[in-house]
Amino acid sequence: MLDFLKLQEQFQEQHKDEAAPLMLVDLAAFDQNLEKVFALCQSSQKKFRPATKSIRVPWLLERILQHPLASQYCNGLMLFSIYEATFWWQKLKESHPQISLLVAYPLSSRAEIIEAAKLIHAGCNLVLMVDSQEQIEWLGQTAPEAAFSLCLDLDMSWRPFSGLLHLGVRRSSLQSPQQLSLLLSTLKNFPQMQLKGLMGYEAQIAGMTDSGPFTPLQNPIKKWIRNHSAKVVAKNRCEFARLTNDFLSAQGKKLEFFNGGGTGSLTFARHESWLTEITMGSGLLQSHLFDYYSNDTNQAALFFALPVSRRPSPEYLTLKSGGFISSGEISPDKAPQIVTPHLTSLPLEGFGEVQTPVNTTAGERFKLGDWVMCRPSKAGEIAERFNHYFIVDKIGGVSKVPTYRGLSLNFF
Repeated sequence: MLDFLKLQEQFQEQHKDEAAPLMLVDLAAFDQNLEKVFALCQSSQKKFRPATKSIRVPWLLERILQHPLASQYCNGLMLFSIYEATFWWQKLKESHPQISLLVAYPLSSRAEIIEAAKLIHAGCNLVLMVDSQEQIEWLGQTAPEAAFSLCLDLDMSWRPFSGLLHLGVRRSSLQSPQQLSLLLSTLKNFPQMQLKGLMGYEAQIAGMTDSGPFTPLQNPIKKWIRNHSAKVVAKNRCEFARLTNDFLSAQGKKLEFFNGGGTGSLTFARHESWLTEITMGSGLLQSHLFDYYSNDTNQAALFFALPVSRRPSPEYLTLKSGGFISSGEISPDKAPQIVTPHLTSLPLEGFGEVQTPVNTTAGERFKLGDWVMCRPSKAGEIAERFNHYFIVDKIGGVSKVPTYRGLSLNFF
């Protein structure tokens, strides 16, 4: 990171007329993090499916697909919108005509289902996420002629103490082998639909930090939860895989993929032989929340620069903008992190939408317009606030590339 701060100083000197706030990506760190993912895939014989919602910059996503190992180890893209699938199909249909586009969240309107049917009719290898009979019936009733490919979203939450405690996310209705068996039998009523995959996301492992500085006394408890939950998740995913494979083999078919993992849980997921692919997004850019996992060694690659706009006193500076607070429960680790030395945010004011006051022990160093470098907590959401990212390579070369927003794309 210190080397990148030096590159940032060089970048600001060479691009004095660029208006801040602005985003910068350390390309060397991004590439190093990507190499780690492909090395893990090679050692565990798994595929990689990057999560676009955690990146939202087409240039970076295409860089993943252009990696020398991508043709062997990249299994497609995990998307968050059917209209995003349309964008990528139009972009990749010539260079990657068979790429698998998995929309990881169920469609929620007739318009979305009709859009999906159009993509399938055009030859797109599209896979839709479902977790209930109601969703499957809605697809079939809205577009009865469409041969939808499906992925079943499995609930990987941990419910210890006879279910009195719930650890994980509340989204899928497929919480037990019995519920999965019932839904599989429902699929027989829709012969035009094909079951292609399973997804089991272990949010209580991938989304729970265990070495954060904000609540250090909780770290041993969180680590215990992650380790014990991993055993339950592995057992459940194995049983779900067995049931699904038995169901498909009876029809002369087989499961094409079983997706799991996340930036915070790859070291657990890699050992499950029934998982065929892993997903990661945030870890490629390594927003600062992911520094707080004991099993994460990725390098920080994503930064934003805030300009000094005021100097109210020798001990304080005011920065323009900065209120890029991440989604989820309200906690200190969801705020940005200042990485420029000699500066700290103010607990009673925090990061504001239009300005951010900071305390400084070196006020004389900073002039109006100087940049203060920060890191966002999460990697994808902040892209909705910027039209472009500046990609900085290890020798100071710069490319300016658009985000989804910069392309006038607004996906839900």
